[in-house]
Amino acid sequence: MKCFEFSDRLCDFLDRTLAVEDERAMEAHAAGCTRCADELEDCRLALGVIAEAPAIEPPPQLIAEIIHETIGVPSGAVETAGGGRWGFLGALFHPFGQPRFVMGMAMTMLSFSMFTLYGQRAIDEWQAPQGSPTVALVERFSAKVAGLWDRAGEMTDSAITFYEMQTGEAAPGPAAEPVEGER
Repeated sequence: MKCFEFSDRLCDFLDRTLAVEDERAMEAHAAGCTRCADELEDCRLALGVIAEAPAIEPPPQLIAEIIHETIGVPSGAVETAGGGRWGFLGALFHPFGQPRFVMGMAMTMLSFSMFTLYGQRAIDEWQAPQGSPTVALVERFSAKVAGLWDRAGEMTDSAITFYEMQTGEAAPGPAAEPVEGER
């Protein structure tokens, strides 16, 4: 094991989350390398100091300020449930009056209304889809080719008519098919 691998795995070694083979390799490296052994000893010493430190309690004023900021009520003004004939209902419905809950419900209603309005349009378009752009392009191309073919036929007919008018003879027809024996 190299020193950089030892440093990378040191936290896992101290937390005892390494496999048994890796722990043995770490201990063997620490026994042979003074720098890594010192680093291991320093970390163990720091963990010991942290473990012996007393738990720190937050100041009461901090807790009161947190309660005041989160629910908007001074710390001494929170009433117990059951005050009066219908007091239990106040405690039961108290969460529904919180701004977070009210905004959440408003956003939910808004999203459902938008889904109802625009979702139906999307479903209608999905059920009756428009033509594909590729199909439309092929149809336009086919129409243009058909138009060009018709125009070419008309031009050929016009040329034949012009030839007949100029020469007074019938235009030569298409070449006859060769007979089997003439090939």
